[in-house]
Amino acid sequence: MANHCYTLRVYDSTALVCAIILSLAPAINAGDGNASFQPFGTVEITPAFQIDGQGLNIDSIDFWDAPDSSNTLMFVTAKGNSRVEVWQFPFVDNELSPIVHRTFGTSRVNGVVVDQESNLLYISVGKPASTVSVFSIPDLKFVMNFNKDGANFQGEPNLTLLKLSNGDKRIYVSADDIVFIHDAVTGAFLNEFTPTKGLETMAADDFYQRLYIPDENGHTGVYVYNPDGTPHEQNGSNVFGGDNIFQSDAEGIIVCRCPDHGQDSGRGLIVISDQRKQQNEYEFFDRQSWQHLGTLKITGVSNTDGVGSIQAALPGFPLGLFAAINDDGTTVGLGWDVVFAATGLACPTDTAEVCVNDGDMNGAGRLTPGAALGVFPEQQFAAGGLRPHRIRL
Repeated sequence: MANHCYTLRVYDSTALVCAIILSLAPAINAGDGNASFQPFGTVEITPAFQIDGQGLNIDSIDFWDAPDSSNTLMFVTAKGNSRVEVWQFPFVDNELSPIVHRTFGTSRVNGVVVDQESNLLYISVGKPASTVSVFSIPDLKFVMNFNKDGANFQGEPNLTLLKLSNGDKRIYVSADDIVFIHDAVTGAFLNEFTPTKGLETMAADDFYQRLYIPDENGHTGVYVYNPDGTPHEQNGSNVFGGDNIFQSDAEGIIVCRCPDHGQDSGRGLIVISDQRKQQNEYEFFDRQSWQHLGTLKITGVSNTDGVGSIQAALPGFPLGLFAAINDDGTTVGLGWDVVFAATGLACPTDTAEVCVNDGDMNGAGRLTPGAALGVFPEQQFAAGGLRPHRIRL
């Protein structure tokens, strides 16, 4: 666990004395392999909500963060009836008309990824359509579709989006044992590569310029690749999550990012669904070190394909939402604040406000020696990604 230095500044207020604590975190050496979090074992959480939409045999999830949080959208693909469910916040009892399009035909609609910067929705469709269809957000109008000429996307193609260090964007499309690389703006086919193990899901990491690809069926872990598909090694290996951590198919994967002054710091979590029939498990890894941190279970949830995440604050969910598919039929959601509280994980924060009552002040306007400073209000502190602390002066 990294050490932090603190600077304390106290100023007068009419009813309270407030102390601003600045966390001076050390600079990150990208890819240095240092752990940011401590292992937490196994925890179980009850979901905040569960929703059942129009889709049959649902699979993958992604979110669009609207400027007005009340317009935030969640997209859920449905393989069984060739569509995408569309849910508007607060999601419960708020399903919109699904996306159905001629480019889908009757093929399986499986993968989904949102380009938040460009307000575009990419949807991957299996054979025989074998295409990626693109829609604008929030009006959900068709923009284009693309594939490699003659490509067979098989039954469950999935997607991820990577923004390269030069600003260009790439769409990666999985097809059982191969990955196709396309220009995200034009749809042009650029290249392809064959991962070490068979796959369905992928997650791109813009900060580290990496692709994380779980071995779907072999339980051997997660394989890491550079943007061109060559292996990316850390400490002599491009694999993490072996050692029998996965007992079933490694399915949905997301990257949870820790911000620093509004920018990605490189710290964070990689979360992957271990698709168990009785009760699903979600394996948490440190984004920097690739260390396995622990396992999350969600009460009543099993057989999860896709997982999704939004880290923007929403009413009732100050740190955003983690979402998961439950046994092909429903989607559940729970707040990241609840996950952090249960696991003891927390992103470092830039600032936090701590307040004490005037009763802790002496006549000279100074803190009484030994006065206890408590977090106030606790919700604001938690919104910064920290657990409550008490500090004595």
